[in-house]
Amino acid sequence: MHYHVPKPFYRKSRDTWYVEVDGRQINLGKDRESAFQRYHAIMATPAEVRQNHAGGGTDLKLTELFDQFLGWVQQHRAPDTFVWYQYRLQRFADRFPALTVGQLRPFHVQESSYS
Repeated sequence: MHYHVPKPFYRKSRDTWYVEVDGRQINLGKDRESAFQRYHAIMATPAEVRQNHAGGGTDLKLTELFDQFLGWVQQHRAPDTFVWYQYRLQRFADRFPALTVGQLRPFHVQESSYS
């Protein structure tokens, strides 16, 4: 049996470190040293505990959700489709960088479409 151990990776477009664990990408932050400390803490957490807290929920940052979506698009859709989504989602993320799923309201989308 071959077991894959997730490793942190750097996403240049966001200047941020991530790790994919249990089928979701986790934002580890921009600072490499802090990112690896967080990575080690996550990996030290038992899988059952991680999965019980993995639903995302309302405190999930939209930028994390966007990254998960873009990862899927990059694997399953044409490169032009990825670029199309990436451009629009990046503009939204630049405008509302700390917004969570629970904070998102229709006016956020309306405001960003006129910027």
